[in-house]
Amino acid sequence: MTSTDLTTQMTPQELAEYQAAIDEMRVQDGSKAFDLRLMKVSLDGAEADRFKANDGSKHAVVSGVVVVARKVRVFYTEKYKQGSHERPNCLAVGNMVQGSEAPNGEFGGTCAICPMNEWGTADKGAAKGKACSERRVLGILSNELGPVQLGIPSTSIGAWDLMASSLRGRGKNYFQVPMRIIVSQGKVTFSVDDEASPPTPIDIMEMAKSRAEWIAIIEREAGVDEAAGYDAEDDGDGGGYYGT
Repeated sequence: MTSTDLTTQMTPQELAEYQAAIDEMRVQDGSKAFDLRLMKVSLDGAEADRFKANDGSKHAVVSGVVVVARKVRVFYTEKYKQGSHERPNCLAVGNMVQGSEAPNGEFGGTCAICPMNEWGTADKGAAKGKACSERRVLGILSNELGPVQLGIPSTSIGAWDLMASSLRGRGKNYFQVPMRIIVSQGKVTFSVDDEASPPTPIDIMEMAKSRAEWIAIIEREAGVDEAAGYDAEDDGDGGGYYGT
């Protein structure tokens, strides 16, 4: 019998007492027991149909519940070198406001009015995209890997936004639904995992309590190569760096 089975058999009073006990134990632990770590998963540059985790393992599918999603924009004044882990010259996470890395506030302040967010500013030949690359970073409670952060490249942003919008239109949030995330030919797709049980209200309550930790980790590491899902050769916007 699983813990979920047990909680569904509890009376409301027993359930409240159970939840209070869990909360008290969490408070007693605080940050003294462990530091939350999210394994980083990105597209594998060598295999277009695999995700690669930072422990070296490769996966055709990442399945689980997306706990949090964040918009990320990264801008480099010089061409980015894959794997260099250099911080971008400007980084915006979540609120789409120019990051502190931007020199002297020379860009737009907000991504909506920034000149680096205009089509044609990227130095990539005839078909020029945006100099500033857009991403999505997802925090996923994965069935296979545990807590992970997955960088979604520009070419797959539409697939994620469509999935989240479709769920919202049906009265659900993305964190209420188990998903299967697949990469094929470098493109990431999302589908509802009909074979998996959706998170229970208690599961969602537990995710909500740790969500701030997930967000802090993602926002702190968003400028790093694997977390941003950056691909110097094909970043979707056609940009990612500016200059000659």
